[in-house]
Amino acid sequence: MAKIVHLNPLEFTHVLDGNTNTTRLEVGPKSLMLNDNEVTTLAPQKFIVVPPRSYCCIRDPVKPGATHTKFALRLGHEEFRLHGEPFPLFPGETLVGAIRPLPVVPAEHALHLRCEADVTFAGVEHKAGEEWLLSGPCLFVPQPFVSVVASIAPTIIPPGCALRLRAKQSFTNGKVVRAAGEEWLYCKPGAYIRHVYEEIVILVTPLVPTATVAHRIRAVLHHRDALGVARRAGEEWLVTVADTHEWLLDVTQEALGPVSLTTLSATQWCIVVNPATIKDGRVVVAWGARERRIGPATFFLQPGETLENGVCEKFVLNSDQALLLRARDAHVDQLEKGKKRVPGDSWLLLGPCSYMPPIEVDVVERRTSTVLKDNEGIYVRNMKTGLVRAIMGPKTYLLAAEEAPWIKEQPAETAALLAAGGGMGDGNIAKLWYYESSVDEQSKTRPRHAVVTYRCPPGCAVQVFNHKERTARVVLGPNMVALGPWEQFNVLSLSAGKPKVANALKSIPLILGPDAITDKIQVETSDHARLMVLYSVKYHFEVDATSDAALNRMFAVPDYIGFVARQIASRMRGAVAQAGFDQFHRHSAQMLHTAIFGNVPAGETPTLRFLENGVVVSHLDVREITPVDASMGDLLVRSVQMAISISTKSIEEAARQDALLQDQTARGRIALQSLASAQEAEKERTTLFALRAKTAAVQSCGQATAEAQARKEALLIEGQSAIASAELQAQAARVAFEGESAALAAARTAEIEYQRQMQRVEIDRMRRLGQHEVDKYRASVEAMGPKNVAAMATAKEEGIVRLLQSLGLSSTLLSDGNSPINLFHTATKLVERK
Repeated sequence: MAKIVHLNPLEFTHVLDGNTNTTRLEVGPKSLMLNDNEVTTLAPQKFIVVPPRSYCCIRDPVKPGATHTKFALRLGHEEFRLHGEPFPLFPGETLVGAIRPLPVVPAEHALHLRCEADVTFAGVEHKAGEEWLLSGPCLFVPQPFVSVVASIAPTIIPPGCALRLRAKQSFTNGKVVRAAGEEWLYCKPGAYIRHVYEEIVILVTPLVPTATVAHRIRAVLHHRDALGVARRAGEEWLVTVADTHEWLLDVTQEALGPVSLTTLSATQWCIVVNPATIKDGRVVVAWGARERRIGPATFFLQPGETLENGVCEKFVLNSDQALLLRARDAHVDQLEKGKKRVPGDSWLLLGPCSYMPPIEVDVVERRTSTVLKDNEGIYVRNMKTGLVRAIMGPKTYLLAAEEAPWIKEQPAETAALLAAGGGMGDGNIAKLWYYESSVDEQSKTRPRHAVVTYRCPPGCAVQVFNHKERTARVVLGPNMVALGPWEQFNVLSLSAGKPKVANALKSIPLILGPDAITDKIQVETSDHARLMVLYSVKYHFEVDATSDAALNRMFAVPDYIGFVARQIASRMRGAVAQAGFDQFHRHSAQMLHTAIFGNVPAGETPTLRFLENGVVVSHLDVREITPVDASMGDLLVRSVQMAISISTKSIEEAARQDALLQDQTARGRIALQSLASAQEAEKERTTLFALRAKTAAVQSCGQATAEAQARKEALLIEGQSAIASAELQAQAARVAFEGESAALAAARTAEIEYQRQMQRVEIDRMRRLGQHEVDKYRASVEAMGPKNVAAMATAKEEGIVRLLQSLGLSSTLLSDGNSPINLFHTATKLVERK
């Protein structure tokens, strides 16, 4: 069965003939009947309609002169079609993209075009690969082999500015030939559209020098600047407001930055290194020279010039100040009456005065007199002889020209001890409180060349060793110890803790005492019972302040605490080893005391002297004895418990005897008190019986009188109550009657008022209804109008008259025969009418 394809107007389709293998174009309107060997390769499509100012691109278009059945394609070509008659697509043609509006190039804009083959565009021939600009305002019509590279917007050049351009390749712009890579400035204000072979490097804005700011410029290439001065590559110069108000950098120049105006007041000065001068507009630098400039003055630093130490203030010296000066070059000192100075000379300029150094003099430093109090000082070194000495107060001292402060280096351990007050160790060591009074809070704020001092606490001694003279001296506290340039403190490493641990305490002062040494040692009895003994002994040093040898002997044993503790521990262990546990447990204090001090006669103080360093030990205190072995601890506990039990039983027996004695005494007192109480009770019972008889007589007489009086009061109250009740009942009846009468009268009045109000409401309603009907009728009449009302009233009669007139009757008389009609004068009226 044949297939029918219906094509509407402006529709097309492609039909493939299977016999000839050709495709033809069919356009509507028609109903296409396909043969068995024909099929449609494209569903019915609408014609392509290109609106005005639009275009479309057709790929592989047909050659001119093509028909629907015979046509040839231009393969690989593209064709741009503009507004015109709607057209179909031939088999093989393809619509590239959508229908697009024609590009509009605004004024001051351009299109960057490139051709991919030799073409003629706008009457100008262009070679393949050539690029050009299409300037606006215009409408760009696409052309084969011509592509749009970019849309170029104008670059606005403000007045006084310029565009820095660079050539991408060699080209000719008008009559100017540009080489590839060449750069130039375009200075005309307004909109600028770059050439296709140009690129914009930057918009160059002018440098604006002011009265306080200049601009430093460097020449990149040899050229002649805007002021007409020939510049060499690398040359630098300043552009100031005196030269020009605006400076536009050329491509052969680069800006190094602004230079601020240097201002010197009347009290300021500066040294300019490499001073420069301007000769024929060019900067001439005196390399290596120095120049002093004194205020008031203002200037710009030229290229190559630098300020040595910046802008300096005039030195103003007080009476306690001085300047250390050093000669740089040979000159004559005008302040010292023409004294000649040679390079390297140093001298002091004393105040009070003001001073600006000449170019030949350097100011090394400003010195101020140091005020030294008691026990304060500084170390000073003579730079010519090398001698170091300590200057001690109280005085005011100003360093001489050849003198300089000398810093005494302290060992790290000594410096830490001085900061801690002279001693350091574990926080559990009790002796650390000795050093709290020697902590110097101002040590951190003192200068480094200050004399090293230490406040020796009371009851202490400090040994100082002179390494240069190999001598030692001892200072007793309380006193201030000041070290000489070559002196150091003798730091003691003492034993501390329980039990004693060597080198646990570092100390500068030696504690003379009286003080205590507490230690914990282990002893063993003859029956091998091991015990821990905690004891404490008092000690002090025998001090002979008049003998240096005796004072230095106190420091002969560096660890005097460990030495004493070891000696006492040895004596204790020897004494305990000769006794058994029970004997030692009963007589421990006496045995240890005898082991240390021996047999001391009564009335004498037990002492133990050590000749090595003069330490004297006295007053042993055994604080605690504990067994090391657990079994020994159990035996000791049982012994103590047994002693406690015996003591407890004896105390209980004594308490029981005291309780029996107190019980017998209390019973005797109770018996005596019982007899006295019975006697007092009999006396009170006699008084009670007398009072009861009197009370019975009074009670019998008073009862009769009270009963008669009560009956009288009761009868009186009953009568008064009856009278009051009658009065109240009468009053209640009267109040009830008056209330009912008032209620009835109020009800009747309310009923009458209600009837009256209802009548008024009904009358008002009827009046309003009547008025409403009147208003309604009046409104109807006014709405219809008088003429319409009259017409309605006569409408029936007028209708009859018109009906009769339509019948052509001149006169008509209708009668039902019951009413007589007078026709006597009818003829007369008719004659008169004629």
